Amino acid sequence: MWFEDQLKSLIAKAADDFDEAAAADIKVKSEEDNTTRGEFLDGILAAQKAEREQLWKRLHQIARPDEEDVLEIQFKDQLYKSVAQFRKALEYIREEFRDATEALTREETVLAECSDIKTVLSRRVDEARQQGRGYRRRMQMRETMDKLRLNHEATMNDLVDFLDQHYPAHRVKLNPDADWDEEENEVEYELKYLLEDLMNLAVINPTNPYVQLESGMYWPPYVETLIKAGIAVRHPEDALRIRLVDYRL
Repeated sequence: MWFEDQLKSLIAKAADDFDEAAAADIKVKSEEDNTTRGEFLDGILAAQKAEREQLWKRLHQIARPDEEDVLEIQFKDQLYKSVAQFRKALEYIREEFRDATEALTREETVLAECSDIKTVLSRRVDEARQQGRGYRRRMQMRETMDKLRLNHEATMNDLVDFLDQHYPAHRVKLNPDADWDEEENEVEYELKYLLEDLMNLAVINPTNPYVQLESGMYWPPYVETLIKAGIAVRHPEDALRIRLVDYRL
């Protein structure tokens, strides 16, 4: 119910109650002049009633607001509420944006650090791979050297066995007139020792691998055997020096 209707109903009820109470008053005659004092009161009440009716008419002359004005007021009120909500939402969004920006900055920093770490680790991995390849290469070379050493030892053992079998030690008397039983009067020559000296010089001093043929050190027939077999050659300017033939390609 409209506010003015409620106010009108409340005033009307109060007026009716007052009129009913005033009508029920007992008119008592005065002892002094034997008149009814209630008539004077009735006059006052009648004047007040007339004034009240005038006020009531003026009350009903208040302009009732148009429906469009009410709708406009309601719209403005709703608009103010929406603006307030939007402001709160905007502040919340701004705060979320600041938090997201800070989080993005931290993530970019972490990403840059991770990128640096990845670069360092990649370089370390490459170095480790290169070291691993170098280690494998060294191990392969070591294995090859071990195989060559074993082959060399096996070849030398076979050569020594061959020389011991086909070219045994040759005993020569220093004094032909002395007996064979005298150890001081004989010396042994072995072809394997001459070959050993030739091979050692070929390895130790490849630019000058000649062995000096000193008297009494090597048996001449063994020297000639190596030369005729094409295993050793004499020095072009000194016949007392020989070396192994270079078989390298």
